[in-house]
Amino acid sequence: MPKCFSIVSSDPGSRGPAYRFYVFLTKKDAKESKATDKYSIIYNSFDELKEMLTREEMEDIFMTCNLDLTIVPLEFDDHDRATKKLHHYIHNNSSVYREKLLQTISKIKNYPTGIKRSRYDRNLKINVISDSNLRSGTNRYRNQMAIIKSKTIGEALDRLKALPSPGNAKDIKMAIESGVVELVE
Repeated sequence: MPKCFSIVSSDPGSRGPAYRFYVFLTKKDAKESKATDKYSIIYNSFDELKEMLTREEMEDIFMTCNLDLTIVPLEFDDHDRATKKLHHYIHNNSSVYREKLLQTISKIKNYPTGIKRSRYDRNLKINVISDSNLRSGTNRYRNQMAIIKSKTIGEALDRLKALPSPGNAKDIKMAIESGVVELVE
């Protein structure tokens, strides 16, 4: 699988690291990405990185990435060693850039807030299969006992909500997965 790496400098004054490192499948993907700009360094191979940056520029990238500065003078005594060291660092610290994932996250951030609904139908009946397999006295045990005592999902959710440390549909899911209850129509 071909890999393409990019070195992207952050905006001056922004929070976070001075450089971000991404890995892409191809150079075309990197150039078309919103993560890179015209100042980004995009390369496919060790030799290409060596041609793009001088030893001093590589040293500057290392120093702004807050690496252990005691090793920098020794590692950057020649261009080949500097290139190897920088490429190794980029390879180990690159994030895979996922455009669709970022679009999904931005949609979620703009999602209108409101009451979150359970994915379970409140009218489904709860059938008890076995006793609780949790240690008594814990919150999970207390939540599971509230579910076992309920006849429907709606009743169980209401009981869970009324507890001192409220439970939710996740507790119902865990009870189903552990084989304590099953849902029937």
